[in-house]
Amino acid sequence: YDFEVPVRKKRKEKKSETITLEIGQKVRYVFFSNITFEGIDENGDVILKDKSGNIKKVSKSLFQKYVEI
Repeated sequence: YDFEVPVRKKRKEKKSETITLEIGQKVRYVFFSNITFEGIDENGDVILKDKSGNIKKVSKSLFQKYVEI
């Protein structure tokens, strides 16, 4: 899945670029870290899973706005 998201190159420097997320890739969403990207459902929502196995669905636009790699 291709997304334009902020990618941290150095400690505090962020730059938006288009990258391809793979299922199982770790991301940071809002103030949550160590979240796993699980894919996109049939409604276009992004599926995220935390380390406890809890599933959360968020809209694609919110995901692109608040995710960091």
